[in-house]
Formats: sequence, structure tokens, C-alpha cells
Amino acid sequence: MRNGIPIAYYVFRTVWSVMHLVMLAALLVAVILWSVHDDQGARFISAWWRMSLSISATIFHALPFPWELV
Repeated sequence: MRNGIPIAYYVFRTVWSVMHLVMLAALLVAVILWSVHDDQGARFISAWWRMSLSISATIFHALPFPWELV
């Protein structure tokens, strides 16, 4: 025991943290490989950009400026 806490707790916490780091690294590698393969990442970003511009334009035209209400 260390400071009244069993050593097994520290071992479990360390193993759990390492497992999560490995899973995050694997996910990052998978996303990078997906985005590079067949230019999917560029298409995704392009589609997202077009969608965000469309939403921005919709909101711009839906909400008038206060000085235009006069």
C-alpha cells in the first residue's frame, strides 16, 4: 500500500491509461489513412465548407440587420 491506496489501483490506472492512449493513436492513424485514401479527406472538407457557407448564407438572409427594419 502507498498512502493507504493499494498498489493494484495504480497498476490498473496505468494500464487503463495506456490502453486509452493506444486506442486514440489507432483511431488517429485510421482517420489519417481514410482521409488520404482516394482523396476522401479533401472531399469531406470541401463538402463541409460548402455546407457551412450555405448555412451562413441562409442565416444571413433570414435575419435582417436592425437598420434595415426602418
